[in-house]
This record gives sequence, C-alpha cells and structure tokens, in this order.
Amino acid sequence: MYNENGQKRPLTSWETARFFIVGLLFNAVGNGLTVATNMGSAPWTASAANLSNATGWSISLFLFSYGFIAAILSCLLLKSIDWPRVLGNLTFLLAFSVIIGLVSSFFTAHGVGQLPMLWRLIIDIIAIIFVGCGVSITQRLQFILHPLDDLTNLTRFMFFNGNAGIAQIVNFAIPMVISFAMWAITGSIVSGGVVHSNSNGLYTLAGSGAILNVMLVTYLSAGLVLLIQDKLGQLKLIFLPTIVLLVGGSIGLVTLPWMLTIQGFIGSLVASATHFSPLPMGIILGMAFAALIVSPLSSVGIATAINLAGVGAGAANAGLLLVH
Repeated sequence: MYNENGQKRPLTSWETARFFIVGLLFNAVGNGLTVATNMGSAPWTASAANLSNATGWSISLFLFSYGFIAAILSCLLLKSIDWPRVLGNLTFLLAFSVIIGLVSSFFTAHGVGQLPMLWRLIIDIIAIIFVGCGVSITQRLQFILHPLDDLTNLTRFMFFNGNAGIAQIVNFAIPMVISFAMWAITGSIVSGGVVHSNSNGLYTLAGSGAILNVMLVTYLSAGLVLLIQDKLGQLKLIFLPTIVLLVGGSIGLVTLPWMLTIQGFIGSLVASATHFSPLPMGIILGMAFAALIVSPLSSVGIATAINLAGVGAGAANAGLLLVH
C-alpha cells in the first residue's frame, strides 16, 4: 500500500516494479560492498565468500546454489510447485547473485579491501544500511522474494509459531557453521568482521583484544539506545542501529589506545608476579585474581585478552574453578 495525502492505495504495476528494482539493487550492491571491505557481511554472503576463498570459484556460483536449494526446499515444504513463485524467486536470485559478484570484484579490484580499517569500517556500515533498506523494501512489497527469505517465512509459520526471531536464528546458523568449517579447513576466514591480517595476506580470526574497551562501548551504546529510541518515530528501524554503530564505534576508536594501556598495565603486573619464588608468587596471584574474579573484568577474560600464558594463565582458570 502507498500512503498518498493521508490515503492508502495499492501500488500500480510500474510502482511495484520500480520499488522492487530499487530494493534488489540496494540489497545486492550493499552485500557486494561488504564482501569487498572484508569487515563483516550478512551470514549467507559471508559463507559464500569463504567458500569462494577456499575453492577459487566465483562467489556468485555459491550464492545461486544456496538460493536454488532453498527454492527446492520451499517446494517440498509446500508439497507443490507454484511455478510463478518459483520462477520469480529464481529471477531474483540470478540478478542478486550476479550483481554481488560484479560489485565485489569491481571494488576489490579498485583497492577497497586495502583501505585503512577505519575507512573500510565506515564503508561497511553504509553497505549494511543499504542491505537493510533493500531487504525492508522487498519484504514489504511481497512481490518477488529471495528464495532464502521465502523459505524463512515458510519455516517461521510452519515450525516456529510465527516467531521471526527463532526462524532467523535457524536460518543464520547454517551459514555460520559453513564459515567456521572453512576456517577449520583453510585456517583463514573472510567477511567475518573480527579478523586479523597476517604476513601472508590471509585474514584469520582474532581475539576480543581490549575487553575493557568492549565493556565501555557496550555500556555507552546501551545508554545511547535508551536515550534516543523514543525520539526517532517510524524511522527508528533504520536510524537507531546506524547512530549507535557510528557513535559507539567512534567512541571505541578514540578510547581504544587508553583501554589497551590500562589493560596492558594490569597484565604486566600479573605477569611480573610469576617471576617471584613460589610462595610470594602464589600469594600475589591469588590476591590479584581474587579481585579480578569479583570485578566486572573477569580473570579469564583478562588473561585471554592480554594473551597471558604460563603460570599466570593457569592461575586465572584455576581461580575460576575454585570459586565455582
């Protein structure tokens, strides 16, 4: 329905086609751009990127294969073949897969993946907004859907009592398993967001790093949500995550060096205690991790984040076991 001068009316065929093309382009171009930035993509796109990275085959091939399998599963669940629906899904799928492949190749060839991390993060956030807008448009039209979206809608009402959250979790669990399987096989992961570039140019999973900074940004972002969520009206769905990502991420980039310094200082104090003889070392480590255990910092979290090894790391884990 289209709201015109306070009156709702059905969309014309031309308006439906126009909105559909806009939604498809927003979705596909946004997904392709997230692949090029290598800073985090939609789960299915990320898994296709990892399969492409592992095999050398086009990402478009894997994206089309996902959708084709989803279209078959939808027919099996419906126990019939609705040809207009199937052909519409496959038309969407073909255009979607090809555009993502072209866009990701174009921006990768033009060096988007080699930009500084801050710029890639900004581009990735903009691309994710594009994806959200595109999905919202095509879902509201209910004209032609991507087969995976169609399958999610079917499973939502057939198996999950209309619970969209559970249906999406089940939907996204599959590509996440694929991505982690590729990581286990190849030792590298792309389009994962939490990545680290090594000397061979591959991207591997990285740890949480600055846990203090994560906590600070989480608290501030949660406060920002509470502050502005009732002031955005009907645009809340689009602008709330965008504002929180930009403001929270910017604060995190500014505070990161300070938090790393504080965290490194705590870690160095703990590590220096391991150089004493066993009795004073045990007393100091026990006191240090006793304080950390009852604090929000978490002894195991600190030990992991600062890459603490040896006796100090053992004390962190043993302390947790003793408390429990």
